[in-house]
Amino acid sequence: STQRHGGDTIRFCCFLNLAVMAALVRLAASRAFSSRAFSSSTPSIQGTLKSKVHSALVDSGNKELYSSHLYTAAAFYFNNLNFVGIGSWLEIQAEEERDHAKKFFKYIEQRGGLPALQAVPAPSNHFENPLKAWELIQAHEEATTQYINECCDLALAEKDHATYNFLQFFAAEQVEEEDTTRQIIEEVKAYSALPGLLYHLDKKLGKRSSSK
Repeated sequence: STQRHGGDTIRFCCFLNLAVMAALVRLAASRAFSSRAFSSSTPSIQGTLKSKVHSALVDSGNKELYSSHLYTAAAFYFNNLNFVGIGSWLEIQAEEERDHAKKFFKYIEQRGGLPALQAVPAPSNHFENPLKAWELIQAHEEATTQYINECCDLALAEKDHATYNFLQFFAAEQVEEEDTTRQIIEEVKAYSALPGLLYHLDKKLGKRSSSK
């Protein structure tokens, strides 16, 4: 009887030890899962992008949003002067600039990074005259070209050839943007001698249709 009792005690202790070990294994597995789950819910800021490149791309996306604001403000100005064709052209251009911003942010996501929105300054919608409005737009496009070129240089310096290739779309786009605004400025100058002739440009630019 004593031997049976002793055997039962040993078996009970073994069972208890196994139960405790199983509980500890489950607890460890649960903590590991929780740790992985928490880690996966924490976004990667840079992804596979280097810090400087990530920052430059985020800035570029937000600069495109400012470009959209600038074109929208100019559209308000020309619509107020009853040049609704020019206003329509500028509104479509504002849409295009927003699409550019989306391209930058989407690319950052494709590289595993996290885009970020910054405070976008509010451009003025008051201009001295139509020519001054277009000259401001031209100066802005030239500044944008310079920044895109600096981003291309940075991508090459960081040996990020994928980003360099991505930026070539915008580099080529800026050639077109500057050329278009330069031609419009020349027409505005020609029409300025006889203000009524500006309506011819208004009719011409009003024919532009959205690419969407």
